[in-house]
Amino acid sequence: MKAHAALQPRRHQVAEKAYPAPLTLKPGAEVQPMTAHRVLVVSACSKRKLGDRKSDRRSDLLLPARERYAGRAHCQVREAIDRWRGSSTQDHIEWSIVSARFGLVGEMAQVPLYEETITGKSPGAARRRGLELALPSGLRTQLGAFDTAVFVLPLVYLQAAGAPFEVPATQLYFASPQVNRGFGKAVVVPCGTDAARDLGVSPRDVAASQFASFVDDAVEQGLNAALGVWGVCGEGSRA
Repeated sequence: MKAHAALQPRRHQVAEKAYPAPLTLKPGAEVQPMTAHRVLVVSACSKRKLGDRKSDRRSDLLLPARERYAGRAHCQVREAIDRWRGSSTQDHIEWSIVSARFGLVGEMAQVPLYEETITGKSPGAARRRGLELALPSGLRTQLGAFDTAVFVLPLVYLQAAGAPFEVPATQLYFASPQVNRGFGKAVVVPCGTDAARDLGVSPRDVAASQFASFVDDAVEQGLNAALGVWGVCGEGSRA
């Protein structure tokens, strides 16, 4: 189908918000100078899509992935990325989306309307689906071009993607508290029910809310400072 072929060239290319308390630095700490970074953000597709209602004329159109997916968490991630890009940090931000039908797609990849999800699959089934979609190899290839990777993915999508990864050196995960197990030195911000209660958001929206807050810190304080603060704090709080 031509719609599927349109995805292939870019496959491996490279809301009311509730945030944690504002970032604070320890007495005597210096704000690091702004340094440009190459950052890859990886998030998940969403069940809700533009055109999924019969009355919507966009149901037969190809749309960029960033526009096709219309779930609340996806939209919050998109708004945060646009805010980061529009800031004065000069960080180079690229965004890839894990599609349950098409695998790893760039945000501007033309995506048709479809119905498929990885949510609800067992770990084994998720990994098999990930291999069918070439997710692990695609991500490994793409990650090599970045110095920082930020994942905003549910646990089952991380399983499908083959996480954790050897590169880049700096990896930050906004994910289920279960991800802490076996992820070595990768920084994991637990996004579970405790954080949902503290932030006053739905459990499915915690990771996106935390990511949006992290982006605010990266814009205001610089990525290195934001990573340092988020890397030492527990669920839903920072020191």
